[in-house]
Amino acid sequence: MNNLNFQQTLPSMPQIVLKILKLFMSKHTKATPEMILNMLISKLAFAMTTKRIQYKEIEKPGFPNWYALIFAVSGCGKDSICNELDNLIFKNFYLWLNDKAEDYNNQQIEKIKETVSNKFKGDKYEQKREAQINNEIEKIRPFVPEVYNGTAEGIFEEAKVRSIADFGSIFIKMSEFSKYFLNSKTEDKQFFSLLFIAYEGKFPSKCTKGDKREKDITGVPLNCLLMCDPSLFEQQKARQDLLLDLHTGFARRAVCSFVPKIKLDIDNNIENTLDKEKAFFEQANKLNEEFFKTFIRIENKAIYKLSDKAFFRLREYRNQLYEKANNTENELLRKQLLDLELTSLKLSTLYAALNHIDKVINFEDMEQAISTVEFLSKDFEVFLKYKPKFDDGYDRIFNFFVNNLNKVFKKTELTHIYFKEFGYSRKAFRREINEIFDTLVEIAPTKGYFFKIENGSKNSTLYSLHKMPENKPLNGEVKDLDELLNRQTGKTSQT
Repeated sequence: MNNLNFQQTLPSMPQIVLKILKLFMSKHTKATPEMILNMLISKLAFAMTTKRIQYKEIEKPGFPNWYALIFAVSGCGKDSICNELDNLIFKNFYLWLNDKAEDYNNQQIEKIKETVSNKFKGDKYEQKREAQINNEIEKIRPFVPEVYNGTAEGIFEEAKVRSIADFGSIFIKMSEFSKYFLNSKTEDKQFFSLLFIAYEGKFPSKCTKGDKREKDITGVPLNCLLMCDPSLFEQQKARQDLLLDLHTGFARRAVCSFVPKIKLDIDNNIENTLDKEKAFFEQANKLNEEFFKTFIRIENKAIYKLSDKAFFRLREYRNQLYEKANNTENELLRKQLLDLELTSLKLSTLYAALNHIDKVINFEDMEQAISTVEFLSKDFEVFLKYKPKFDDGYDRIFNFFVNNLNKVFKKTELTHIYFKEFGYSRKAFRREINEIFDTLVEIAPTKGYFFKIENGSKNSTLYSLHKMPENKPLNGEVKDLDELLNRQTGKTSQT
């Protein structure tokens, strides 16, 4: 479905955000509005936390940073959207940031020159002085706008740079997050653990034997935009690893967008394509100017306090989330619901900074933030319920049964004799067999087959695959697959 059809159901948000979102929806029709908006907010959060703005809920301060986790199939425009946001909408912001970074780097060089010159005065120390200056300059870690991967130690050093500079935030962008996550070594796992801790702007230093431990760094905001194709998480172990992190790690802090498939729209008016492209870039340039004008007026280290009405609205939303959580059996979904209050508070701060000059989060700011968070959070439930078509193991098992059509196999036979053909270890296959066949039972009818899963003698379980009848009812009309299975085998069961 062309995402322009969603315009009537978009949540409430500041006008500048709505304009950017609609503009990108008009061009990137293979992406969902949720995905575009999530990516846009991550960029807005990075820009505004660069100025170290904060919210204050009663007496508790915090940064309005944002973690975006995008699961979207290849071809829906993740990288294109990200690049166009950077190069068009946030063009002036990045020019401003690069100037600030250059000023910082030059200041560090001047400090080194001054310190070394005071230490080695006089012409006779000229060569030593120059050598020392060059040596110290090489040790400077430059201020860079974005980080594309790294280690926990590397991110700590990035935080140190921003702590010394007394401005800026960290923005981590990964286009192939799944490959990094799934192939993670020990240091990579430490990196993801750090992302969880750094959500609150804290960066613990690494304590190594023989080295003096540095002080932990606080007060530096961190934002993430992590993107990947969800197909890489369709294999059993990969999905389990991700779900575990959703329970305990950094991914719990992220706002997830999920696009499992795309529809390719046919352009029946090719003659207007060039005009549409020109109009897109023209409008994007205008929105770049409009955003930057708003950005420049935001005060450095501004603290946005909740009005009483905004505070009560947030507490009302908390009660709504608690009620949903009490009625939710899925533990992952329950945890996500409990995190949405803080997500809304952070977003309300960004919206307040965009909506007006005074440093107050008012009722409208909070209402817009809650509306947006509710709009975005629905994707997470869809992601949890999504069942992939196959992983390699499923494919092998299904093909094995196709090649042995109508033949009955005992569960013990499959786990002791054939498990290697399916690409599993015996232990893993025995542990996961029920879940594997739950998925295969759902998949089989889409391929023209159905599974019989029956109780055999001595509490054994029997599996067999059969062709679906070609519109030929058995002993009368067959209404659905369950009825078909019951007529063929009696009541089925799975163990």
